[in-house]
Amino acid sequence: NGMMGQNAWVSPKNRIIVVTNAGNSEFFQRSSMLTIIEKYLGGDFERSAMLPKNRAALRRLREEEKHFFETRLWARPLPTHRWPYRLWHRLCGKPVEPLPKQCAKLTGKHYTFPENNCGILPLFIRLIQNNHSAGLQGISFSSVGDKFYVSFDEGKDALYLAEVGFYRYAHTVWNICGELYRVAICGSFAVNEEGGRLLMMDVVFPEISHSRRVKFLFDDEGVSLSMREVPGREVLDGLLSSLPITAPRTRGIVSFIRNRINLDYIMMKVYAKFEPTLPATLDGETALPDAHNTLETLLLPVGEEDLLPEAEEEA
Repeated sequence: NGMMGQNAWVSPKNRIIVVTNAGNSEFFQRSSMLTIIEKYLGGDFERSAMLPKNRAALRRLREEEKHFFETRLWARPLPTHRWPYRLWHRLCGKPVEPLPKQCAKLTGKHYTFPENNCGILPLFIRLIQNNHSAGLQGISFSSVGDKFYVSFDEGKDALYLAEVGFYRYAHTVWNICGELYRVAICGSFAVNEEGGRLLMMDVVFPEISHSRRVKFLFDDEGVSLSMREVPGREVLDGLLSSLPITAPRTRGIVSFIRNRINLDYIMMKVYAKFEPTLPATLDGETALPDAHNTLETLLLPVGEEDLLPEAEEEA
């Protein structure tokens, strides 16, 4: 078992193994997910004979597995076209999956943040792994061909470049303070109820339990960046409710402290650390940054960073 829904559940008598890969807000085996698994797979039930082979049904199952996570997506990918459309566009020399038109307006823009201690790595992971940063200093947007990039600047030697996928997740690897993190980003443009222009990003770290939901709200002078980590507030609610100082009935020194502090204010401050909102000003135009991830590294499949031309020459 592991925190946040990283579990392997085994029923020897029913010969069933269920593996879950995080995303829940519970620390241990108290989640509604495990209750459902035990209810339907842990009891006594008749095992029917093995199903006959059905390749068509197996293909449908594998296709459903690919899109299963889409029910929980925050940033919605653009629909993909079938092969006649793709073939026609290739023959005409047009991009099969063109970038949204909003990308052209953002390309080359650089935004600067005031001093803060908010990093792109989820705060929960930063605390557990003791991997801290100096805070976001700036964000840049760039495009090369039919690919769109965002770079998060966290100070000296901490510039993290990643492709943003609009039809599916785009993958890369970040080196954050010497630790390598696989990252997958999917983005979508939207308009809020007040007509504000939004860029929403799902920033997923597939190898750890938490991810980021990033939202940019643009205006003529700058951008407001909101970041939420998932799981986030649900985890905090469970932790804070277990502290003696937050209990409604307390005695002694704890009661003395409780009656003299504003718990709502403290909890609001704690929540703000996990769900920060940062204003940023437009700083001008910028080129594609020379980040920790060079463009050559970024365009290689994940895990093949050692195959760069420099490495081949040395070999």
